[in-house]
Amino acid sequence: MSVDAFIYDSGQWVLFCVFFGLMLAAAQAGAWLGLVEFKHGRSERHPLLNTASSAALTLLGLLLGFTFSMAVSRYDARREMVLQESNDIGTAYLRTQLLPKPQSETSAALLRRYVDNRLAIYTTLDQAARAAEIQKGGELQDRLWAESMAAANGNPASFYTTLYVQALNSVIDSHSSRLDAGRNHVPNSAILLLVFSAVLCMAMLGFLGGLSGARSLLTSITLSLLFAMVVAVIVDLDRPRRGLIRVSQSPMLELQKSLNSKPASSTGVQAP
Repeated sequence: MSVDAFIYDSGQWVLFCVFFGLMLAAAQAGAWLGLVEFKHGRSERHPLLNTASSAALTLLGLLLGFTFSMAVSRYDARREMVLQESNDIGTAYLRTQLLPKPQSETSAALLRRYVDNRLAIYTTLDQAARAAEIQKGGELQDRLWAESMAAANGNPASFYTTLYVQALNSVIDSHSSRLDAGRNHVPNSAILLLVFSAVLCMAMLGFLGGLSGARSLLTSITLSLLFAMVVAVIVDLDRPRRGLIRVSQSPMLELQKSLNSKPASSTGVQAP
């Protein structure tokens, strides 16, 4: 399994347990080495360890803040795109009424199916099923575009058809933007650097405690839990369809409910 697949396809609790286990193991290994040094009376051989551990913890804090900010900005962008796409689809749906029949009825029905498709894409966890839904969405876009061209060819000078085509272009652009935003993760190198830094800091703290002749398991567990939770939250924020923190699809769900509640007389026949 690749690093990318492990980070973005594994369960949230699996990731947390892996991070926690690595950090706790590093702390215990460092404490054991420190106790060995202490028992042999070699504690004085590490005069700069306090300074080095303080510098490492400071660097870890900066890395945590930096990667957390990257994850939050991507999460906010994805959330805004859901609202933008739902608005674009809603606008296009309203403008189908400006098209001549039968394009107005067929386009409205296709857009209702398109909303269902958008929800399926961003709620389906299976990669193969999601790829099939993306392909289906592309086919619906092609059919919508064909209907708009049929309306335009029937009346090339129609200002109303132009308005609908502009709205449909926005719908298609929103689709591309959301797919790109979903693939725009925090770089794996940043996540790996963060985990490595946290593991190294835990090892240094454990070693420092061992040099003093003490070995506090409670302290190691507490710090490991804290670091592991923060790293797990950063990864979770960067996974829009998995984990405990997901991008809300509420705007799209509200749009779906609104479109499906339209009376049959106003929505036309279903597209084949």
